[in-house]
Amino acid sequence: MREFIDRELGLKFLLNNFAIFALDDEMRDLIVEAGCVGINNAIESSNQRVMGDVVTKPLDLTKAPGLIKGVQDHGLFVIANFIIGFPGETWEEIRETAQFAETCGADYVKFFIAMPLKDTKMLEMAKHLDALDVKEDELEVNWRFSQIKSDDWSSSDISILRAYEWDRINFGTPERRKKMTELWGLNDADLADIRKKTRDAVTFSDNANNMVVN
Repeated sequence: MREFIDRELGLKFLLNNFAIFALDDEMRDLIVEAGCVGINNAIESSNQRVMGDVVTKPLDLTKAPGLIKGVQDHGLFVIANFIIGFPGETWEEIRETAQFAETCGADYVKFFIAMPLKDTKMLEMAKHLDALDVKEDELEVNWRFSQIKSDDWSSSDISILRAYEWDRINFGTPERRKKMTELWGLNDADLADIRKKTRDAVTFSDNANNMVVN
């Protein structure tokens, strides 16, 4: 950040996958001065058990809303990322994450599906719990459509919930829709089209032709 400032680059940029729990006042002031306009913050889960046992991220969830507001108070927007559908996660824990995503204060929230990649502890956990909904050699890197199941929920439940909670939380009021058109530089019709394609994707068999990045 100091190099950006010293060289007077005049850049406007977004910090992706930012560890907001590691942000202190000095770093916050530096990123603002360097030209940062927003941060993409990966919170992952709002359940402390899932955060500790599965995600293993050192984030005290009670501090997250205050950290988000502190960034916003300095003129930056905040995107918050969440993951749902971990092996062994209960439906109530998943709903807890959706509720937290709605109330944490972020300007925009994104939901991803837990993906048990090859040679990871998550894959071993899924196999141990008999939670894979496809054969291991058929797993695909896909964060929109779940490949994990549970006695508490199906892979389809998680895929549908991801799309509909993303839509409800980000665009559920006229104020939120106005904020997103301004943030994305879109008009109302373009925004409505993106929302519809995202919702439709979970009900069409040819999902690949309907996926959108959100």
